[in-house]
Amino acid sequence: MLLDIESFAGALAKAARASRHTVSNYRRDLMSLREFLIARGGIGILDSNGEVIADAITADHIRQY
Repeated sequence: MLLDIESFAGALAKAARASRHTVSNYRRDLMSLREFLIARGGIGILDSNGEVIADAITADHIRQY
């Protein structure tokens, strides 16, 4: 998920021409979600390295966050 967050932040800054504050805020919020998901763990949400699998995130995960 780290690579996904950085890719999104880069695209936001470049393509959408978002301000550095906007990019920083999105990055911070997504990192917070990542930390929440890692702390909760769960089968299917983390890979073998303990990193969040972005495609495994569901609406329920977001609601719980």
